[in-house]
Amino acid sequence: MTTLYSLNEKIYELLSDNIKKSGCIFRGYASAIVNGEDVLGSGYSLIPTGERCNEIGTCPRRELQNKYGEHIEFFESCRVIHAEMSAILSCNQIASCKNSTLYLLGINRSDGLIHKDAFPCSLCIRHIIYVGINKIRIVQSETTYKEYTLQGDRFL
Repeated sequence: MTTLYSLNEKIYELLSDNIKKSGCIFRGYASAIVNGEDVLGSGYSLIPTGERCNEIGTCPRRELQNKYGEHIEFFESCRVIHAEMSAILSCNQIASCKNSTLYLLGINRSDGLIHKDAFPCSLCIRHIIYVGINKIRIVQSETTYKEYTLQGDRFL
């Protein structure tokens, strides 16, 4: 693990602020795309239209009894746009993402703890690679993260 002291404090604050807007009833996610000291884009797990799942108190995916990663219907039944995709979409110029780093923070809604095993789904990974992001940092605490580097077509 690497310490976040080298990470500008504004990135962690941005993630912490964005995660409060997250629409998922079970987990909140926020991400930021950073190149050098510049935040190129940021996002959170959001509902494109209508009420957020955490506001109405129900999850369409859970109602269908889909477990995370179990079925492709997960993507079709979940109303949330992933934080990583939201961050990519918020970038002014996708070309500026080349050789940048994506930071991801996940919070369990039930206990407020950081989801330390968070990692982008396979669909998000494809988009992350496509726009040129070559590092992913998963926040472990306010001061630490796990770093994954692009090697070929995978983050290791």
